[in-house]
Amino acid sequence: MQILRKPKCERSTNRAAKLMKVGGRMVYSTCSLNPIEDEAVIAALLERTKGSMVLVDVSDQLPELKRTPGISHWRVCTSLHPTHTMTHHPE
Repeated sequence: MQILRKPKCERSTNRAAKLMKVGGRMVYSTCSLNPIEDEAVIAALLERTKGSMVLVDVSDQLPELKRTPGISHWRVCTSLHPTHTMTHHPE
């Protein structure tokens, strides 16, 4: 039997969300290009918080910060076996 654990980045965002005050701001940044560590973590957090947290565009507040738009679809490997296929993450 395989025990699946939440990724460390997901545990960190959950903890940060619990510690936030109403009206607080969470900034999430990684050095990864892996959407499972980036967009998927934020998507899961927003889903779990059921509207009590929202994604805010702060581009105008930090114009010098280099950024690229996030992605909304990515492939997820469903198995480590090389003959298995990849699936798309649902919107």
